[in-house]
Amino acid sequence: MSNPAGRVGRCRGIVLALLAVLAAVALAQPARGEGSPTLRDDWGRVLPALPLPTRIVVLAPHLTESLAAAGVLDQVIAIDANSDYPNEVADIEHIRAYPPPGPERLLALHAQWVMVWAPGISRSWVERVERAGISVFVSDPRTLDDVAGTIERFAAISVQPQLAYAAARAFRERLARLEERYSRRKPVSIFYQVWARPLVSLGSGDVTADAIRACGARNIFAAAALAAPQVTEEAVLAARPRLIVAADHPDSRSRWERLGAITPAGFARFAYLEPSAIQRPGPRILDAVEQLCEMVEAAR
Repeated sequence: MSNPAGRVGRCRGIVLALLAVLAAVALAQPARGEGSPTLRDDWGRVLPALPLPTRIVVLAPHLTESLAAAGVLDQVIAIDANSDYPNEVADIEHIRAYPPPGPERLLALHAQWVMVWAPGISRSWVERVERAGISVFVSDPRTLDDVAGTIERFAAISVQPQLAYAAARAFRERLARLEERYSRRKPVSIFYQVWARPLVSLGSGDVTADAIRACGARNIFAAAALAAPQVTEEAVLAARPRLIVAADHPDSRSRWERLGAITPAGFARFAYLEPSAIQRPGPRILDAVEQLCEMVEAAR
């Protein structure tokens, strides 16, 4: 005669196993409704990530590179004229980024999303594009960790989210190694030249300014109220930085030699840093940061 208690136990076990399977299936499916995946931009605006956008227009090189690292490049249909990395972007249509295209141009491309860099657009432009039914992602990274955060967030719209997570993790690990090696050393004063005429430097609150910090350097104009203050030669000479880094043109060296600032006669070393590398807050920026750190170390 069969045991009723045994039958009950076996049934309970089967039910629990089925519930476990159903729970696993539910977790594997994209959430919808209030729990639907979203992507928050750097203005704090929330964009729904489902359905995944398959026609994205990108208007900044660092965003093109970040999307490529996150496995989203196949969903991009047009990019700005300055986007030149990775090599696959050569086959994507290039369009003007400044002044930014109007809704009519974006609608002609059948764009679902457009991704932009905050300094290159206005809120009124964003509102016009969104009224046309196109989602706008605004990027405005201010620190090196923000670069990793952008790549990581793109997992929400990637068909290969594991690529985004892996790229963000690798970026943070490399950044941590650079900071461990350089950021705690004796500070080196630095003048960072963005532009020669007029003479423009860096303040704070910028990815490049954060790179200077990570390298254990002290930006002589960090206290400036503006992100890109216009300065004078006299102010630079008075500050006597140990290192002058020009990110506009290598010929800038002659100016500071003429002013007596460059060693061996003067007080500062001179170095040139290719501008697109350090000023694009994308995954390749750490190559430029490492170069900057080596320049700072040589001046230490």
